Amino acid sequence: MGGRFLARKILIDGIMCGGDLFATEHAKAVSFVATDERPLRVCLLRGLSCQDYGEVLTMESGSLLNSAMKLRQRLDHLEELSELSEREADDMAGNVLLFVLGEADTKEKVQDIQKRRQRLSFMERLIAGIRSLVMAAEDRINNVNSQMGDPNTQSREEKATLDELRRELLALSREGSIEPELHQEKEDVLYLGRKLQRRGMSQQGLQQVLERLLAKSEGIQRRATDLSRQLQREESAIERAMGRDALLERAREECSRVEMLKQLAAAARKRSAGDVFKQRLGDRYVKLLQRTMENRLSHANSYRASCQEVHDRIEQLREKLWREYMVSLPDHVLQGWAVGGARIEGTFSPDILISPWRHLMDDPSGGIKSCVITSSDEKLKNVHQSFLRTARSTIESLELPGEDEPPLSINI
Repeated sequence: MGGRFLARKILIDGIMCGGDLFATEHAKAVSFVATDERPLRVCLLRGLSCQDYGEVLTMESGSLLNSAMKLRQRLDHLEELSELSEREADDMAGNVLLFVLGEADTKEKVQDIQKRRQRLSFMERLIAGIRSLVMAAEDRINNVNSQMGDPNTQSREEKATLDELRRELLALSREGSIEPELHQEKEDVLYLGRKLQRRGMSQQGLQQVLERLLAKSEGIQRRATDLSRQLQREESAIERAMGRDALLERAREECSRVEMLKQLAAAARKRSAGDVFKQRLGDRYVKLLQRTMENRLSHANSYRASCQEVHDRIEQLREKLWREYMVSLPDHVLQGWAVGGARIEGTFSPDILISPWRHLMDDPSGGIKSCVITSSDEKLKNVHQSFLRTARSTIESLELPGEDEPPLSINI
């Protein structure tokens, strides 16, 4: 069985020998086979457009479709920023609760944790910005010579994302000291974003920008993950030491720590002036954290309002495409992203190309770090394997089973 297959999910109850396979969520066969006469190429895509399903677009309708997909990416970015702001506000409320409910020496520990949380927030904003730029770079590479609009035209949505990232990072820098190394990371990312918007960039130039962005993302993500785990361990240790871990855990499950802090503050206002809780809630450091927390919540509300505006613009474009050009734009095409990344599983013969980008199907050497060419190792000949398109736009093999373990499978 060969040919050209293109869909969100492709399930083959047999052998696929040769051909091209494009999937955005899940592809599975008993076996994938490539021969000299019938090579097999796989592309695990971030999304499909209606062109892929056979729609013939005019220049104007292609431009409208491109605008709708750009807006969808911006919507994803705004939703991520809203979630980050809400989580940061909850973390700040948690730090205030640690101080208010803790011992006399807890304040210094809380201040140290909060200082490092500001660093973590800075890194998470950078990662969110890089993710949006990576998606923009991929689109520009894949849209070269397509009807989806000029890939070298500066996108209003991309510029808005870059401006937003600059404002967010500047605001975080003003809240606390950020080490020079992170400031340099910020400047590097903003430079790559500006470079991405230049007119006339070649596919090779776009590829270089994309690879630098992915390398930045990987390094910053690793540091952010390590710091987040460290902070969680330290906060848990403080909670256990002061015997409040059960109370704070219940607050996380039943309501937000922001809500719990507001309830505690309302109760403290009714207490006498000498009450310890009331005195600690009146501490200057606590008031500073509360103001910052309220700013974060205000930002989250602003992002949600912007999300609704972008959503309305998408709906207007969707209606216009259908009314004037009879071009359908279903949700799964517009969203174009499988939670957890696209996957392929089965047994694989040697020399099968698995790529995250269309343009590498004909020239995988252009993204050698991103593509996978299946192994000729005889030990893997009949072994069930799984490959995943990661958030970094690379293809990675999921962990193989040990000699005494059953073949690996994944649940989709």
